[in-house]
Amino acid sequence: YWIAVAPEAQGLGVGTVLLKEVEGRLARLNARLLIIETSSRPPYDPTRAFYLKKGYREVARVPDFYEVGDDRVIYAKNLTV
Repeated sequence: YWIAVAPEAQGLGVGTVLLKEVEGRLARLNARLLIIETSSRPPYDPTRAFYLKKGYREVARVPDFYEVGDDRVIYAKNLTV
């Protein structure tokens, strides 16, 4: 359900490898769409930028989902393209 990279390993390509593996496994299972969710808080700015860079698009926000002022940001990527 979750993928994460330890702070000391961020920026080394580990997240890219993990995400490619997840996408590949899902594509082999004929999955059509991958949905990712994360926080809107400033510490997650790099996370959101990462997903945008990897071809995901923001498809929804749920205001105040985690707590007041912390939205749930939802990204999606079509795996069949």
